[in-house]
Amino acid sequence: PAHRSSAAPTIRRMNDIAVVTGANSGIGRAVALHLAGQGYVTYGTVRNLDKAGKLRSMAAELGVEVALVELD
Repeated sequence: PAHRSSAAPTIRRMNDIAVVTGANSGIGRAVALHLAGQGYVTYGTVRNLDKAGKLRSMAAELGVEVALVELD
């Protein structure tokens, strides 16, 4: 039988893309920030870009980027 390695595979996230709806608040914001922190290229959809200040400041504090897309 072939030898199987027990080591976990290395996962690279630099080409993975996430699109998160409702990124301005609540679970959507938490998920967008988490995925960005995990290395995903993260797009967050929001209804109003003018209300995205909290998301922008939290992303800056974490040193991550969430690209915002206004959709309604």
